[in-house]
Amino acid sequence: MTKNATLTVQDIDPIYGVNYKRGYIGFVYYADHIVSRGIAYFTRWARIEDVKVSHCFIVACKGDVIEALLRPGVVVDRIGKYFEDPTCQVFFRKPRGWTPALADAIIATAARQVGEKYDLALIIAQAMQGLYLGRVINRLFRGRPDEFVSRLIDNPAKWICSELVSYCLDEQPELRDRGILAKPVNTIDPQELFVDAEVFEPWQHSAPDGAQA
Repeated sequence: MTKNATLTVQDIDPIYGVNYKRGYIGFVYYADHIVSRGIAYFTRWARIEDVKVSHCFIVACKGDVIEALLRPGVVVDRIGKYFEDPTCQVFFRKPRGWTPALADAIIATAARQVGEKYDLALIIAQAMQGLYLGRVINRLFRGRPDEFVSRLIDNPAKWICSELVSYCLDEQPELRDRGILAKPVNTIDPQELFVDAEVFEPWQHSAPDGAQA
């Protein structure tokens, strides 16, 4: 996205094949949920306009997603739980160069992690790095403190949501090291992944029929 980008939240019915498909990445935000609001606060540095996100997942099929949750970890879950909650905002982004084959590869990579645990220590570390002092230090040292702390704390057998999604995208040759994926995946938060202009198609091309996803 560019600095001059203007995003607006629109109320659009989720229709499979129209504004979301297999291999798309979903992002959510709950305005009245304290944890969601907290994550959005700590990741506000990457925000464009006032569109907030605090969690992300991979669309596995019309009705299911693969995601990393605090409890019980990496799971296959119903996408309907987001659509049915009136307090939840859901956004979809289309990976650049999306094809059915790329979607299959992203989903297969995620499926291999199902059953792994959630990395609570890493999400806490990311929150601390999102504080003002942490941001200043990271800017001064070009992100090295963030990478060092995440590498020190990260458990390769555990995942947080944005780490899992970033890993599954970065494992694909078409997307490897593009945009934000050039960073270690354990340092990427949902907000900065959401706004990345290299990983995802431009908004006007995110849905097959041209509608905003």
